[in-house]
Amino acid sequence: MSKLARKKSAIPLPTESSLKPRKSPFIWVTWLTKLLAGEDQCEWATWFKSHHRFDKLSGDGGFDQSKWQMDHAELIASTKEDLIGSEYVVTVENQNGFSFRGQKATLSGKPDLIAVREDENLIIDTKTGAPRLSHDLQVMIYMWAVPLATPRFRGMQFDGMVVYKDTSRRIKASRIDAKFVDRVTSLIKQVAAAECPAKAPSFGECRFCPIPSVHCPERIEVSEANMDCVTNLF
Repeated sequence: MSKLARKKSAIPLPTESSLKPRKSPFIWVTWLTKLLAGEDQCEWATWFKSHHRFDKLSGDGGFDQSKWQMDHAELIASTKEDLIGSEYVVTVENQNGFSFRGQKATLSGKPDLIAVREDENLIIDTKTGAPRLSHDLQVMIYMWAVPLATPRFRGMQFDGMVVYKDTSRRIKASRIDAKFVDRVTSLIKQVAAAECPAKAPSFGECRFCPIPSVHCPERIEVSEANMDCVTNLF
């Protein structure tokens, strides 16, 4: 056996024993946004991640992680430069991390950029893919949570912005109304509940999901579109 083969065989696969319950539910903002937008339907996956620690799958559904990281870093850097040129004081990623602890769960997030100047405050997220509603909702949750969860921004009002490579989208502070807050907090309570929701497996979601089949036997690994189905109807 070659050294490479021995090295590969030594990589541990996820097991039931790798599953560890969290002391209390923990939710990343990005776990909520596709559910809020209706772009994902499997609430169980978010519930499971919120309630458990586990060895995540390294598969990415064909997603090029290294290219994304470089493109994302470049877009953040250019956006930051533009903001500084417009006399904003700008903080970036890890400087913006927050944990918003409630009775049911902890909500955490990390806006790409927060820009503040005398007449305007902005929370910005940069995206390298095609525009989605979930991108707006991610920024909107930040706009609501950051002034409540981060002492230096306490009580401040923020507009939001989603920045793409060739365009950007502005989100007014007025969109953070009681109806929006109720939708977000209701979903957090659902995800934090002790009783798990029903699974809704689909190839479109499962191929990007980090939960291995040892914890989710219903996981769909192959698209039905690739199966050989034959008919004599046409």
